[in-house]
Amino acid sequence: MAGRYHVLLIGIDAYDGGGMLTGCVNDIDAVQRLLVDRVGVPRAQIRRLAAPRTGAAHETDVAEELPLLDTMRAALERLGTNEVGREDRVFIYYSGHGTQCIVSDGGGRRFAREALLPKDKKRGLENRLLFDWDLNTLIARIATRTSAVTVVLDCCNSGGATRDFDVTETKGLDRFWPTPEITLAAGADLSAGSVRGVASALGSLQRCQVIAACRDDERARESAGEEGLSNGELTRALVTQLSAVPATEVQDLRWGRIWRGVEAAVRDANPRQSPWLSGRFGRRVFGFGPDDDTDPGYAVVQVPAGYRVDAGSLAGVTVDAEIGVYGADPPAFPPLDSALDLAARKGTIRVVRAERASSEAVATARFVLPEAPRGRLVRSGRDASLRVALAPNDADLAAQLATSPLVEQVAPGLAELTLTRRADGGWALVDDVHGTGKNADEPVLAVIPADRLNMARAAVEHYHAYSAPLRMARACRDLPSLLRLWLLDCGDAAVAADVAQDPDLPQVQPGAHAPYEISVGDRVCFVVDNAAEVALSVALFDCAPSGRVLLLGEKRVPRLAKHAFWFEDTLGAPFTAGLPDERRVGVDRVAAIATTRPEVSLRYLESHQTFAEVLAPPVRAGLRLRDLGGAEEPPAESWTSALTAVRIVRRD
Repeated sequence: MAGRYHVLLIGIDAYDGGGMLTGCVNDIDAVQRLLVDRVGVPRAQIRRLAAPRTGAAHETDVAEELPLLDTMRAALERLGTNEVGREDRVFIYYSGHGTQCIVSDGGGRRFAREALLPKDKKRGLENRLLFDWDLNTLIARIATRTSAVTVVLDCCNSGGATRDFDVTETKGLDRFWPTPEITLAAGADLSAGSVRGVASALGSLQRCQVIAACRDDERARESAGEEGLSNGELTRALVTQLSAVPATEVQDLRWGRIWRGVEAAVRDANPRQSPWLSGRFGRRVFGFGPDDDTDPGYAVVQVPAGYRVDAGSLAGVTVDAEIGVYGADPPAFPPLDSALDLAARKGTIRVVRAERASSEAVATARFVLPEAPRGRLVRSGRDASLRVALAPNDADLAAQLATSPLVEQVAPGLAELTLTRRADGGWALVDDVHGTGKNADEPVLAVIPADRLNMARAAVEHYHAYSAPLRMARACRDLPSLLRLWLLDCGDAAVAADVAQDPDLPQVQPGAHAPYEISVGDRVCFVVDNAAEVALSVALFDCAPSGRVLLLGEKRVPRLAKHAFWFEDTLGAPFTAGLPDERRVGVDRVAAIATTRPEVSLRYLESHQTFAEVLAPPVRAGLRLRDLGGAEEPPAESWTSALTAVRIVRRD
């Protein structure tokens, strides 16, 4: 039986006790029209909670209720029951105020937390709020019913450190309502190292697609559009992008096709607001069916002088680098310079100026920028090629590698990667961690079989993508030793969501061959400690034994604070160690890359393909959940990182 839609729309302009907004019910009106008219969602499958301003006219043929706290919570709880089936799709849209407040558990502990505001946000002296940890629990229950869960939050994620906006300056209102009173909330997570934000609390990756109007320390804005109708900047950009998609393509639409346009439109309207998406670009926006493993690629934007790319010298995009430009299809980039690649490539641009996190480029030949443009490196720039050696030298392999625009062949002592011949005639990819497999306890990353040596270039180019986060992390040295990364051993403990940011868990013990050693089936979480005097935006990557690169999470970590990363961003859910292909030993290389720039996204470093898929095309397996496998004032833009290795052993 085909799946059903379950849509919950919440729009609040009129709040009890003040906090009037003007565009939130307009937002859900626009989303409702789009869902009914273009997506074909039956009205009976839409639940609408709305609080319009007195006298405001809103045309709707869907019955609505007031968005009171109890009603909102009950609507979310209902979606976590057997009313939702495995093949169903849940779409939740909230437009209104977010808040930050000081929470007390009644035992003397206090900390700042974030929440969504219902219409009845104040009842006498009581603050009635839907807190971030409560929202996390409710959404996690929904995600156990179906993996097709989308949550859109057009509100402020938190109070952050952003100054209050001047309405006359921004020509709009920010969707943040201060709650200065101390709020009593038993069971709250009050750990000093906790990172908050209503969007940050939600599950992501395979479990839940979260779209937030801004990052944790920014303000979301609403403003009047060209026709004088007020909307949130995120909603206006999202509806505009979706409305431009032909009706025949809506059911097959993936987020990667529209997201770059949404980001650009919001930032153009309000430079202080950086929308973000948590989850894969290959997930469907509305339709039913399997998702894709989409390569995000670089964001490519046309500017008067040429093109701007959201990757720079830290990511190996240097002057004279060439970037291929593609549209939304195919979801995964084809092998470089293959017939499929050349057919899919819409044009090529050459970098003429490289900053640390972005670059400027010009076209090598005239072309039309496609919808949803994505870029990838097709030729290395100055001093940015992957240094590869052959041991022993082999004329045929050397000639094959000489055709790669990403590779420079060097002597073995100067190489980042060495192709080493094995006794069976295959060639192993050997680096500072992986060997040839000559010894039973030696981890092997990939071996090019003797009968597939024509795939050597493809394997080396995939290593270029696999090692990209590691090379970038080594280049981020502005704040040395001020970002730390370690593993906690979850054992068989059940970690509750309210203590998941400060769990009472031991650190994983060091290994003899790696910083950490664990066994297949062990359960762990990652902790990042920001010892800097500034907040840092941290992206945590896993370079897995299979060759995949997975983004485990992105968080804004306050100064002198810690954050625990859990599986799929679900508080208290540990990562479980595993190994591909029944290997006896493997190494996950984990990189935390951090910057003071909150608007920067490093999603382009993800790579969902494995070495096995590269060496045995054309079969492409689906993405598995996990392979794990007092400082001086810094400059305006700073970068730092932390690296560790986790050796995983399969024990008999």
